[in-house]
Amino acid sequence: MRKRFIGILCVTSGLMLSLAGCGGSEEVTPNPGPVIPDTVPGMTISGDAYDYRKTGQPERPYMLTYYDKMLMKAFMSEKKSGGGTTVKMNYEDVLNNIKVIDNLTRGIKKIIYLVGWQFDGHDSKYPAFNKFNEALKRDGDATAKDSYFWLKKEAEKYNTIISVHLNVNSVYEDSPLWITYLRNDLLVREADGSLRKDHQVCLTNEWNKGFLQKRVDEVTQLLDLPSSKTVHLDVFIPVESPFHQISVDDEQSTMRKLLRYWRDKGVDVTVETWHNGNQRPDPMYGLIPAAWWNDMTVAELCKISPKLACGGQIFPGWDYYQSETMPPSAQLKAFLFGSNMHGEDIISKNTDYDKFKRKFCTTTLPWTFLNRHKVLSYDEEAGVVQYSDSLVVDGKRQTMKLHGHLLRDHNNLFIPATWITDHREVIAYSGDGYDSLSWDLPDEWKDVTEVKAAVVGKHGLSEPTVLKVADGKVTLSLSPGEMVSLQPSETNK
Repeated sequence: MRKRFIGILCVTSGLMLSLAGCGGSEEVTPNPGPVIPDTVPGMTISGDAYDYRKTGQPERPYMLTYYDKMLMKAFMSEKKSGGGTTVKMNYEDVLNNIKVIDNLTRGIKKIIYLVGWQFDGHDSKYPAFNKFNEALKRDGDATAKDSYFWLKKEAEKYNTIISVHLNVNSVYEDSPLWITYLRNDLLVREADGSLRKDHQVCLTNEWNKGFLQKRVDEVTQLLDLPSSKTVHLDVFIPVESPFHQISVDDEQSTMRKLLRYWRDKGVDVTVETWHNGNQRPDPMYGLIPAAWWNDMTVAELCKISPKLACGGQIFPGWDYYQSETMPPSAQLKAFLFGSNMHGEDIISKNTDYDKFKRKFCTTTLPWTFLNRHKVLSYDEEAGVVQYSDSLVVDGKRQTMKLHGHLLRDHNNLFIPATWITDHREVIAYSGDGYDSLSWDLPDEWKDVTEVKAAVVGKHGLSEPTVLKVADGKVTLSLSPGEMVSLQPSETNK
């Protein structure tokens, strides 16, 4: 039996004499790995499922709040098919974007996960992720590591946390860990012992032998992830390994251990989606705070607080404004429950900041406001969601009202910037523009008789125009795509 298994290992891996004696007389048994359960880190961590329904709270408080932050990615580089890397942005380019984005978003807290920061770029050399992509360093820096830590520090000045995008599942044959993972039998195998065609790590074997913990320890230290408090895992799905008799449930148990292991280090794990097309039966609410794509059901959106679990852009669909890629039902769900923009499809060396501003105002801005309220009821036939504090969102009429005051009419918005705590501010935006439209100021602005209206742009706020308030209303005229910050004038502060 052992000779049969070893032969399969040689054929599927493409290795010659260095493994299992293929083409030679000597056989080499795969190294089972340095496994003494009592000495492997994290072996006492539970893999049990967490039932969030008992308390409605996470298992442990998250390291960050996510319901009031933008989650974005900066795509820095990708591997070339013939080897090497294609640079999309270096660390300097990312900071240049962060500065402008902070102006456009009025200082909302942001998390940016760097994609392609390692080896030759996006999806290269996995399962290893312990080396920087040196092509991304700034001019004048000795190493890409220096540039990474420079960016982390500078980004803090612009309300931005820097972390990274990783993938713990995938395996590539050109990885420096390829031989190690073959020798230690850490890859998913079909029933006949052959490797799965799209190579995947068998997370359960990797955990039990201590290799998964080693990967986490190395990258956590390399990037000082506890200072970021968050990391993003792409894919993150349980893949059964029939040859090892490891099931989807076994893999899910290991994934929960991984989440708890990283949380022990002071790091939250965000993921690509909650259900991954139903490939992950347990979405792990209460262990995972946020997902890149929000594929929650309507029932879940009604019951689960964004403070427990939040997206992310409503799934499916890449661009919120293109109905051919986002079905009407998804657009309706995004309007009713909110959708946090990605930014990855916009941020580049030549970012279209007008598009960025439009997406921020029509997705993230109302999303942050909705997240401050609890869903009380959903009338599917009428397409209406009733939130706490008399907030009503009408999907068919495309309106949002608070205490009867209009906050949104299609892509005309007049919404308080809930993340700003040192002063009162409302953000107005119009997709198509309008003349002389009156808006009700928030009830908390009853003392306000004048407001300062300043256009929001790449470089911050324009010189403000003072507008009179009449009967608690302010009248605006906006150009298409114009975003305006309204604050009480000096006399009302």
